[in-house]
Amino acid sequence: MSDETDENLVELQIRIAHQEAAIDSLTENVMALEKRLLAIDKQLQDIKSILHEAMPSLLAPQDQETPPPHY
Repeated sequence: MSDETDENLVELQIRIAHQEAAIDSLTENVMALEKRLLAIDKQLQDIKSILHEAMPSLLAPQDQETPPPHY
Protein backbone atom coordinates (compact mmCIF):
# COMPACT_ATOMS: atom_id res chain seq x y z
CA MET A 1 0.00 0.00 0.00
CA SER A 2 1.06 3.53 -0.55
CA ASP A 3 1.74 6.01 2.22
CA GLU A 4 -1.41 7.97 1.29
CA THR A 5 -3.55 4.84 1.53
CA ASP A 6 -2.02 3.99 4.90
CA GLU A 7 -2.71 7.52 6.17
CA ASN A 8 -6.32 7.33 4.93
CA LEU A 9 -6.76 3.97 6.63
CA VAL A 10 -5.38 5.29 9.92
CA GLU A 11 -7.62 8.36 9.67
CA LEU A 12 -10.68 6.16 9.10
CA GLN A 13 -9.73 3.96 12.04
CA ILE A 14 -9.39 7.04 14.26
CA ARG A 15 -12.79 8.32 13.12
CA ILE A 16 -14.40 4.94 13.81
CA ALA A 17 -12.84 4.86 17.29
CA HIS A 18 -14.23 8.35 18.05
CA GLN A 19 -17.66 7.37 16.73
CA GLU A 20 -17.69 4.22 18.83
CA ALA A 21 -16.80 6.26 21.92
CA ALA A 22 -19.56 8.74 21.12
CA ILE A 23 -22.09 5.94 20.61
CA ASP A 24 -21.07 4.33 23.92
CA SER A 25 -21.48 7.66 25.70
CA LEU A 26 -24.89 8.27 24.13
CA THR A 27 -26.00 4.75 25.03
CA GLU A 28 -25.01 5.31 28.65
CA ASN A 29 -26.93 8.59 28.70
CA VAL A 30 -30.04 6.98 27.21
CA MET A 31 -29.88 4.15 29.74
CA ALA A 32 -29.51 6.62 32.62
CA LEU A 33 -32.45 8.66 31.35
CA GLU A 34 -34.58 5.55 30.96
CA LYS A 35 -33.77 4.58 34.54
CA ARG A 36 -34.76 8.07 35.74
CA LEU A 37 -37.99 7.96 33.74
CA LEU A 38 -38.92 4.62 35.26
CA ALA A 39 -38.29 6.02 38.74
CA ILE A 40 -40.35 9.13 37.97
CA ASP A 41 -43.16 6.98 36.56
CA LYS A 42 -43.22 4.90 39.75
CA GLN A 43 -43.30 8.06 41.85
CA LEU A 44 -46.20 9.38 39.79
CA GLN A 45 -48.11 6.14 40.22
CA ASP A 46 -47.46 6.28 43.99
CA ILE A 47 -48.71 9.89 44.14
CA LYS A 48 -51.84 8.97 42.16
CA SER A 49 -52.52 6.10 44.53
CA ILE A 50 -52.07 8.31 47.59
CA LEU A 51 -54.33 11.01 46.12
CA HIS A 52 -56.96 8.48 45.17
CA GLU A 53 -57.01 7.12 48.73
CA ALA A 54 -57.08 10.61 50.27
CA MET A 55 -59.58 12.22 47.88
CA PRO A 56 -61.25 9.62 45.67
CA SER A 57 -63.88 11.98 44.27
CA LEU A 58 -61.22 14.27 42.80
CA LEU A 59 -59.86 11.45 40.67
CA ALA A 60 -63.03 9.46 39.94
CA PRO A 61 -64.46 9.45 36.41
CA GLN A 62 -67.57 11.59 35.93
CA ASP A 63 -69.94 8.58 35.75
CA GLN A 64 -68.61 7.29 39.08
CA GLU A 65 -68.93 10.60 40.91
CA THR A 66 -71.18 10.54 43.96
CA PRO A 67 -73.94 13.14 43.75
CA PRO A 68 -73.79 16.10 46.12
CA PRO A 69 -75.81 15.81 49.37
CA HIS A 70 -78.65 18.07 48.17
CA TYR A 71 -79.84 15.52 45.54
